Amino acid sequence: MIKKIGWFPAGPPKYASPLFRSYLIIDFLKDCGIEVLINSTRPDVLVFQKCLEQNLLETALDAKKKGKRLIYDISDNIRQDLEKFLPIYEIARQYILTADKVVVNGIGLKKHFVDKFRGDGVIIEEAYFPNTPQNSKKHTGTNPKLIWQGYFKNMLMYICGKPMSEFDFKLWKKSNSEPPIDFRSLGYDLITIADAYLSLDFLLNRPTYIHPQYPKVFPLLLKGDIGISPFRLWDEDCFGKSANKIVSYMILGIPTVATPIPAYKVVIDHGKNGFLATNKKEWLTALSKLEDSKVRAKIAEAGYKTVVNQFSIKTIGAKWLKLLKSIN
Repeated sequence: MIKKIGWFPAGPPKYASPLFRSYLIIDFLKDCGIEVLINSTRPDVLVFQKCLEQNLLETALDAKKKGKRLIYDISDNIRQDLEKFLPIYEIARQYILTADKVVVNGIGLKKHFVDKFRGDGVIIEEAYFPNTPQNSKKHTGTNPKLIWQGYFKNMLMYICGKPMSEFDFKLWKKSNSEPPIDFRSLGYDLITIADAYLSLDFLLNRPTYIHPQYPKVFPLLLKGDIGISPFRLWDEDCFGKSANKIVSYMILGIPTVATPIPAYKVVIDHGKNGFLATNKKEWLTALSKLEDSKVRAKIAEAGYKTVVNQFSIKTIGAKWLKLLKSIN
């Protein structure tokens, strides 16, 4: 078994995706007796996560020439139309073609991007945070509050229904889909947690909290009764998203409604452990069912059990151990 690896993380641990995808796994591997050197090419096996900078690609290619074995973990979708405008598409492609093993965050990213270049991508999802408060949410009352967390730019796109650019607008027009939903107008109290360091109450006319580092975010999430995760199905970029957002709701015992992107469809069994909704009518139908506190409690319990079974650090860590063993 490999005893030492070099690991280039997906970013700083203050953000959810790098924390769940990089640092929790690094800690798990260390507990298993594997020495992990951050941003080091000294070991014979190197893991590059979500690395799309030219200098890091050159580091990886140079290491490969020296006989190092490379694992590339791509956890963000790279739209092919970006090839005309940005170099990151070509950078990701070179990583995928060069690496000994390629890891993806879910079935959507594998099908829509990685399978274009190789068919042996390994799906390893993101783990939930250890020692998360379990089933602590009280499902009382008939006026549930919606809770959403994410980047401010995504709040504008997915919560307020605001296209971020002319390109986004053209994507929508081409799709012949319904207009983006403004979730502030659905008749429910909406709580948002974003990364912008300013007060957004005036802008959104809704309670907004600054997104702190985990696990400090848990008390904020528990201010909501229903976790929501809407995306735009006409935007290819959304197909490669991981399940970490809905997992962070479900592990807290918060019933969840989400857009049926590929990673979410794998986790949510519609009507049993959560709800999937594509258009405004489906969103309102799902939310109206969850106005019943007994239904919320039932869905929350089922969702919690799903996450515990599929996304524990033990389960996800075992997949990484299996991958490392295969490259030994």
